[in-house]
Amino acid sequence: GYAATYQAIVANQNLHAQEFQRNRYILVLDEFHHVEEGGSWHKALQPLVDKAVLVIMVTGTAQRGDKKAIAFMPYKKTSDGMTPDLSDNEDVRVIRYIRGEALREKAIVPLHFEWGDGDAKWVDEKGELCSVESLAEAGDYTNIALSTALKTGYACQLLTQCTNNWKSYKENNSRAKMLVLAPSISTAKEYLKWLDDLGIKAVIATSDDSKKSSNRNKKIQETL
Repeated sequence: GYAATYQAIVANQNLHAQEFQRNRYILVLDEFHHVEEGGSWHKALQPLVDKAVLVIMVTGTAQRGDKKAIAFMPYKKTSDGMTPDLSDNEDVRVIRYIRGEALREKAIVPLHFEWGDGDAKWVDEKGELCSVESLAEAGDYTNIALSTALKTGYACQLLTQCTNNWKSYKENNSRAKMLVLAPSISTAKEYLKWLDDLGIKAVIATSDDSKKSSNRNKKIQETL
């Protein structure tokens, strides 16, 4: 067996496709939610999925930040639209491994989370304006309330607060680094400008298909 990145498979598709034709493989797709349906990664991986004797797909989320469909993910139609179908069937077995179990088994390290709150306004599916003074009060609308808040000045305030916390921590931990996650490449560029205004030197590392982003990711990995 062997291990390869999605970028490496895209860069030499025929090599990997021929290898799967010659030998029987179990294919493991790690964090496969990064593979957009219809994208170049999807097209490069499809022949391997078709030839594999077993496909194991591993991910910590069943949704993409840009809301696009995930390759190889089964979907079902609900009142809220198309939703990932995480049910078992004759050909599929879904195994859930929740964070609590992973912590108890020490499969992951514990993380410290800080509470950040704010008010939010949004328009629901009926076209009515909704608002809450605290995101914790949004209930079933928490996701849409948070998504709306992050498209306003709240995101900049939150990033500023997180940056100040990181600077404070870095005073006693010189090797500390800060990772900012963005829901889209355009948002990442906006965050990069905010960080620059705060005097923080940063670069963007994306999971898109371009050769430029792949080379940039490689350079970032070399500095870690």
